[in-house]
Amino acid sequence: MKKPIRLIAGWFFVVKNEKKMLNFLNFHGQKKSLDYRLAAAIYGTPLWGAFMTDLVAINESKSDNVVSGEAEVKSLESHLDQLGVSSQAVLVGLGDKTATTLRQFAQRPVEKLPHYSGANGHWKAANTRQAVLKIAEKY
Repeated sequence: MKKPIRLIAGWFFVVKNEKKMLNFLNFHGQKKSLDYRLAAAIYGTPLWGAFMTDLVAINESKSDNVVSGEAEVKSLESHLDQLGVSSQAVLVGLGDKTATTLRQFAQRPVEKLPHYSGANGHWKAANTRQAVLKIAEKY
């Protein structure tokens, strides 16, 4: 039996003063946030449709201003427990910072994907797709 997979982003960032939200834009609001990269990488795989949430509940655009540690991971796992998410569900940390924190403190299995943000100059579609397929195959 395959284990369920959950995608965990670091934190959310909402663009202030957005005049209106249009249907089918990414969850950050502006097209320039590059959320489509993640969608393209997981489309047609077992990760498509996975529950996605943030590790830290903070509205911040600069990663250096975001602190995450044991307390945030415990809070995340408590939230997942309350939602009835299996203790065997695989958490996929998006980006080094999130994946490292999850690996350090999470009780559930953890995998990593590169973050899709434009700030990640090393993001490559083919490499990310291969990483997604490896996770899907493993679990």
